[in-house]
Amino acid sequence: MITGTQTLSTERRFDSVLDEIEKLLQTGNIPKGTTEEEYTTVVAACRENPHEVSDEEIARAIAAVTAATKTDILGALYQLTGRTAEDDFNQYFTPPNVADALHRVGETTRDYFETPEPTVENVSGQSALGMFAREETKSARTDGGQVDSHNTEATVLFDPACGSGRLLLAAARGTENAVCLGWDIERTAARMTALTLSLVGIPGWVIGGNALTMGIREIYRIGADDETTPQCFRSIRPEEAPEMPKTQGYNSDAKTDNTAFIPHEELSYPANNVDDCFTEIERVLRHGVDQTVVNPPFDKCDLNENAIGPLSLSRFDTAHRTVGDHDTKIKSSQRYEWLILENALSYTLPSGAVSLITPTSMLGNPTEKGERQWLMHQAYLDASIELPPATFAPETTTGTSIITFVPRQTDTEDLNVDYQIFMSIAEEVGQNKDGTRLSYTDDAGTITLDTESLPRYYRGHRWLGHDTITLPDDDLYAVLKNHRDMRKKEPA
Repeated sequence: MITGTQTLSTERRFDSVLDEIEKLLQTGNIPKGTTEEEYTTVVAACRENPHEVSDEEIARAIAAVTAATKTDILGALYQLTGRTAEDDFNQYFTPPNVADALHRVGETTRDYFETPEPTVENVSGQSALGMFAREETKSARTDGGQVDSHNTEATVLFDPACGSGRLLLAAARGTENAVCLGWDIERTAARMTALTLSLVGIPGWVIGGNALTMGIREIYRIGADDETTPQCFRSIRPEEAPEMPKTQGYNSDAKTDNTAFIPHEELSYPANNVDDCFTEIERVLRHGVDQTVVNPPFDKCDLNENAIGPLSLSRFDTAHRTVGDHDTKIKSSQRYEWLILENALSYTLPSGAVSLITPTSMLGNPTEKGERQWLMHQAYLDASIELPPATFAPETTTGTSIITFVPRQTDTEDLNVDYQIFMSIAEEVGQNKDGTRLSYTDDAGTITLDTESLPRYYRGHRWLGHDTITLPDDDLYAVLKNHRDMRKKEPA
């Protein structure tokens, strides 16, 4: 754990460690052949005399274990450090198993969800989300359609509130030719994401700024070539950043480059300047992303104070007093969850998926009836998985759910079609409300696993001398299998 010193606060010391990691990346001195030695030496030193361990040593250990295990070490350290810091960092990052589940449920949606075709039998006036609050809607249409993903060799993953980058990392680990686009309003969070993706070797762009207004304060660009040094463009003034597309496929009056855009090719060589980065990000958003994974802030957004940026918050349907009616006034506030979900749907392809974590109350709160009715005209709900209160313990026991959507095309937004929705409840996620690990037990007791047989994420356990670990009591893997089995068995 990182602690403060007489001259540096805990948060500033953490920033100092990030500075050292960035130096390692810029100079190409990331530990590779000596990763286990680098890690175990620093861990032993921290246990014996933590105040004698330098920021550079901590940085080398973090870089070594991140590159070797491809896990979010920075996010875990930041959250742990924040619990005892002078000022609580107030960051609750998604647990790794839930991050993995969020990607995998969306992956199944992308692979197997069949857009319902309207027939006499399945067109009705019953809202798909009505089961949460017994609501009805009266609109129905009988036109439909389907579009294909843009022709690239990459799968573009998007997180508009990326935090430490854990969701992007989990999604990219399980996706061939992944390219990431992350956005976060917090400087430290955006920087952690960029450094982790760089250490792991996942290409893409990470933007520091407000994703709701498409604000850009700094850009981190991670190349597709392992030998390419990550680039960072900082202190971007508001007037320097161009207006980004409002939606995927959006055509403004500005001259648009419609040539084929292949992210891996663009990222295979350095950008000449920040304008090159602007153009790349603009083209990614215009083409659309394949999957959005996001755990948005659970809070209200002041629509007046947070309106700074190239794009106005008034463009959101959910920002208006009558949801979807832009002739009505703007609300004084709206929940971040709704704004970020609308933002995600705007940039995700109809052939893709939006997977997010949301407060379970949002699915049935009577005051959010208008938002839910609007949502079911904008997207198909593929899956809803209720998580136990212990999911984000010990920081909070707020009830949460994973929900996954497929964006509708414009000509099907008013079409109300009956279709199957996967619904499940996960009773256990591997820990209790105190944050203590829960092990699975059967009649013979706990089940142990040999760490040598486990994926590379467990290398840190082996390095510290743990030959076995117990099987966690976690329902998510069974839930994900049931979801995939259901979608695969559906007739085409």
